[in-house]
Amino acid sequence: MENRRYRGHVLLLPYPSQSHINPLLQFSKRLASKGLKATLATTIFVSKTIINSSSSSGALPIQFDTISDGYDHGGGGADIMTYMGRLEEAGSETLAELITRHKHSPHPIDCIVYDLSMHWALDVAKQFDIVSAAFSTLPCTVTFLYYCLSHGLFNFNFPFSSSSLPVSISGLSFLELHDMPSFVYNQRTTWSGPKLLEVVLKQFSNADKADFILVNTVYAFEKEVVDSMSKVCRLLPVGSTIPSIYIDNRIKNDEDYGLILARYSVEDFSVCMNWLNNKAAGSVVYVSFGSTPYLSAKQMVELAMALKDSNFHFLWVVSASEQQKLPQNFLEETDARVNGLPCLDPNQVSAQHFSFSGIHIPGNTSNSLGSRVTPVNVVQIPGLNTLGISLARLDYAPWGVVPPHTHPRATEVLTVLEGSLLVGFVTSNPNNQLISKVLQKGDVFVFPVGLVHFQKNVGYGSAVCISALSSQNPGVITIANAVFGSNPSIDVSVLSKAFQVDQSIISRLQAPF
Repeated sequence: MENRRYRGHVLLLPYPSQSHINPLLQFSKRLASKGLKATLATTIFVSKTIINSSSSSGALPIQFDTISDGYDHGGGGADIMTYMGRLEEAGSETLAELITRHKHSPHPIDCIVYDLSMHWALDVAKQFDIVSAAFSTLPCTVTFLYYCLSHGLFNFNFPFSSSSLPVSISGLSFLELHDMPSFVYNQRTTWSGPKLLEVVLKQFSNADKADFILVNTVYAFEKEVVDSMSKVCRLLPVGSTIPSIYIDNRIKNDEDYGLILARYSVEDFSVCMNWLNNKAAGSVVYVSFGSTPYLSAKQMVELAMALKDSNFHFLWVVSASEQQKLPQNFLEETDARVNGLPCLDPNQVSAQHFSFSGIHIPGNTSNSLGSRVTPVNVVQIPGLNTLGISLARLDYAPWGVVPPHTHPRATEVLTVLEGSLLVGFVTSNPNNQLISKVLQKGDVFVFPVGLVHFQKNVGYGSAVCISALSSQNPGVITIANAVFGSNPSIDVSVLSKAFQVDQSIISRLQAPF
């Protein structure tokens, strides 16, 4: 790939959220189709949660890289301001490291296209004397509204009230209250109030210093506003940033977005896709309000009733924190499923749906690993569904192991009841640092979500642990089974290069699986 000649190298830096990543991903495809090398850089944690849903992901040579937001193992700050501050601090440092790493490569970075939310990237670009372009995922009208607010181009204070409206923006007719984003005119209606507004307006604090401002719009759709905003900054409309098949079909096989920022597993994604594939074309209503939705309980009820009465199949993405706002019995009456499992009818549940007998029984460790896991998750206790917790009993014969594996949807807290265990996990790329410790009876150890980890009994007697996991359906990927026992098998030549060993060795490793 590096032997290919490119017209230039563009680094694209999205805010780590689905609705921000997708537009820049599509824009990167367009750049690649023009002979440019396009590298999309997400945060380290986001890179571990992405599902590739595209059947044509190899159509264009888009590269991927990472920066840090300071939360490489997940989580975030106490509020949006804390997170954004840490993102700027860690992101600036690791972005500079990324640019430096490419500086002496065959294709050093010539231009940075950064999401407006990552406004600090402009300072890093200036430090390296690199061309920069701010990218707005919003339509030009909304972008210009925020631009005017941040630059004091309105002669009154905000949040807006009915007395200060209508508002006039050059190139637009008068805007009424209902035309405004809710946190602009009423900061009490949103999950983050004035803090989110402050974050949004800060995006434009240095936008005028960028070489260009790119807006996700089509000129013909917002001609008057684009013309007006172009008079105050170097604006370029570059939309719509959707797959080529829906616009001009200039990029061969560009049929879908390709990447999904998942808070669920590949298995859960497959459940949805299988369900969709069994429905007639045009018969399903899809509903999603993005990564940070806020709907009142009344709005949730109205939407739920509308979907229920529509007589259409529907796929509604509802976060765990919002499920409590759904109408009573809505899930049961619509045969809704969570994690691919049916929700329980409250009128038909019993104690057996919330209990499990058997965790006191030692597992049979007479196997090649010398260990046995007894799970207690949503399969064993249906009442756990959506509650975000599960357990497991782990039994180890002397010198028995639980081999390197990962839980894609859960952090694990391990408590030793009997015996001595060597445990450890490996941090993410590029450090791949081993964090390990020998545990004794009563010790507790945490394995962060998604990281490869293991346990080994280092005592002369049997060992027993209890594992608590932060998901009712944590999933498990055993590394050896996945790599050497996949169905169908991964090509031997691929694994030979990956592990830097002869193909005959790979064949021997695959044989037991």
